[in-house]
Amino acid sequence: MVFTQEQKIFIVESYFPNGHLVDGVWQYSVQACFVEFRQHFPDAVLTQHFSI
Repeated sequence: MVFTQEQKIFIVESYFPNGHLVDGVWQYSVQACFVEFRQHFPDAVLTQHFSI
């Protein structure tokens, strides 16, 4: 998928606020960002590939 400029900005603005400090190291949730993206852009066609 090719992201629009609006979508790219949204991803960055969503990613960093979802971070939290664990033992002095910042950890960020791609999944939380993905969920927010899907809520904000429900018609966007993309797939989720997470390796756990």
